[in-house]
Amino acid sequence: MLTPIENDQRIQSKDREFVFKLFSFENKTDFDSNEILLGQSVIFISERYENEGKYYHHFLYAARTNDLVKVGRLCDWTDLCEKKANCIGVLLIDYDMNEEEIIAELLDTESFSSFKRIPVINSDELHFLQGNENYFEKVTSENKIQVVKDKIKEFFNMKNVNFLFGSGTSSPAIPVMKGLLKAIRKSELTDEEKEVFEQIAGVKKDNIEEILGTLYSQKAYLEGIGDFDSGKMNLCKGLIEKIERVIYYELTPDLTPDHIVKTSEMVLDHYKRLYSKVTNRNKDLSRINVFTTNNDLFNETALDSLNIHYINGFSGGLKKYFNPAFFNFTFSKRMDTSLEKFEPVNNMVYLYKIHGSVNWIEDSSNANSYFNIRELTEIGKNYNGKAMIYPTPLKQNKSLGSPYVDLFREFQHKLLEPNSVLFVLGYSFNDEHINDIIYRSLVTNSSLILCIVNQLDEMQPICKVKDNRIFRLWGVSEDRTTHYHYFDYFVNELVPDFELETRLHQNGVQELVEIINDSKKEKNEGR
Repeated sequence: MLTPIENDQRIQSKDREFVFKLFSFENKTDFDSNEILLGQSVIFISERYENEGKYYHHFLYAARTNDLVKVGRLCDWTDLCEKKANCIGVLLIDYDMNEEEIIAELLDTESFSSFKRIPVINSDELHFLQGNENYFEKVTSENKIQVVKDKIKEFFNMKNVNFLFGSGTSSPAIPVMKGLLKAIRKSELTDEEKEVFEQIAGVKKDNIEEILGTLYSQKAYLEGIGDFDSGKMNLCKGLIEKIERVIYYELTPDLTPDHIVKTSEMVLDHYKRLYSKVTNRNKDLSRINVFTTNNDLFNETALDSLNIHYINGFSGGLKKYFNPAFFNFTFSKRMDTSLEKFEPVNNMVYLYKIHGSVNWIEDSSNANSYFNIRELTEIGKNYNGKAMIYPTPLKQNKSLGSPYVDLFREFQHKLLEPNSVLFVLGYSFNDEHINDIIYRSLVTNSSLILCIVNQLDEMQPICKVKDNRIFRLWGVSEDRTTHYHYFDYFVNELVPDFELETRLHQNGVQELVEIINDSKKEKNEGR
């Protein structure tokens, strides 16, 4: 168990004093209890030692958590044990600062003898696993990065290339779960709404979709018993509306050139770089499929800016309505005006937003459409309560009907295609619905390759499967400037540039033609 240390750790920064409650520990099982209620607190794990009557801390790891049980999933216990971690400090006052701001201010002081933030992996390691075995042990080359590049290029030359994007691909422009929770907690909730929200959040472990699912369940129950005007109903509806309003604004950064902020511009550039590379692969191969749980518009904005065609299931002119039949279509160019001969265009992408989008609304005004989901070409600056971005089972049963059922069906269908690869980026395997489709596809489709470019919780079931078709890549450079599993590194360093290869090939062919012509000319002149 955690043993309280009598003296607190007081750290005086330039502007404020941080007071940490200290606890000694021996192993990770000491955290398997909820006896200590932390609230929204910053923690640090350290080696605490005494020198000339004074206590010092070798600062090993820092994080923000509201549940000590989670600590075991936040850090690598092998690393901590090797570095003789024996103490945890808990900041009991929640300052209006994020984790990085607090840590930066702590480091400006001399209260810690040294600092070393430990990631979940060793700081100088690049991990590339195949079926839970070190892939680097199977090759002779000592250039690990080149080995990874060669393997990923091999995957990109498969017939069917699919991507699954999670929230990590749009970070930091779009907040991940922690950021959304913080924004909700800082919003104008009443005391009663705060109490209900925190009660549900504690049970649902701060999962926003599950929090909303619980609220919609309560709303459906109250409607089912005819209790429409009670205080409980008004509280439930009001809390749902406020949560969705906050999320809507957090997910809709202004991406117009005159207003885009630096972080959003950086993320947008990553998407543009990816699409500029992969849309020019061999025309005999299928066009790429992008499945994303993100509700933002980075994909669409990047594709539009590059003049790349994309099919997202919506058709129409001024008003675009959802029609899953369009996923069976493609863009083609006529090769022969005298014959009905066509060739699919190279620069085309299939885009599937399996968790909805901030620019989708319900609209039943089109009597000729079988589906009432409409895509807005521009999203309003004010939330209207119509955005379809939450596939919770009880929100009008939309996750059980169109468009979600059609999008998930397409996801499963694409993974069952022979000679297919699925690249997973920024997704942590926390959605059981998505996970089940991936697992079933691996069982059914023997030719499916799964390449996970992310640092996963090793307790995830996918991490325990010994299947040589599953590859996992993650790591960080020794100087901590490069994370090999981050979206930017994957896009800029690991994805092959098919556009460049095409140009080089064309230039090479042209150069060869010129050499042949010169040779012929010399022969003729010699005669």
